[in-house]
Amino acid sequence: MSRIARIARIAVLAVTALALLTGCAGSIPEGAAPDGAVPAAPAPAAQPEGLSDLGNLPKQFGEAAQIGPDGGEPLMEFTLGDPVEATCDQGFGDGPENGRFVELPVAVQTFDDAEGMLVLLNPTAHSFEFVDADGRSHGELGTMSAATSCGYDSPMELRPNRSYDYPVVLDLPEGPGTLVLDLGAAAGWEWQLG
Repeated sequence: MSRIARIARIAVLAVTALALLTGCAGSIPEGAAPDGAVPAAPAPAAQPEGLSDLGNLPKQFGEAAQIGPDGGEPLMEFTLGDPVEATCDQGFGDGPENGRFVELPVAVQTFDDAEGMLVLLNPTAHSFEFVDADGRSHGELGTMSAATSCGYDSPMELRPNRSYDYPVVLDLPEGPGTLVLDLGAAAGWEWQLG
């Protein structure tokens, strides 16, 4: 085969491969209507039973929640108490950055932890998200202003077979919304905040 014939053959193979890779080969993509009509959008996936529209387990303040391996013993049980307006008079901060300081009493009971997972599961201000009534997400709730103004004390890490009680102060926007706690589980937890 001559050099020109080899180059022509390589060029034809390259163009054919490019056409196949970019969808220009004339085949109908899966789900497309054969007459060129735009197919209907797929129906949204239903949330697994028990989960909210945000994909979390809905809770009431004061209701216990647990986290642990699927089918195994829980590593931790925790309860968020009723939120209250935080009294922040440490004198170092400039007031709320997002709108208002809210204090959540947190009660945690830890259990056996052979795998050392508890160090990843501490519910602190940085574990929360606030979704307002318009669906806008606010994730920076553990602001420097909350830390310097409110002077709260939460444990640096949780250890097995202990009880902890501590406040978490969040810098929340004004108005109602959903408070979401994400500790890295398959689903988080959420509470309605008025």
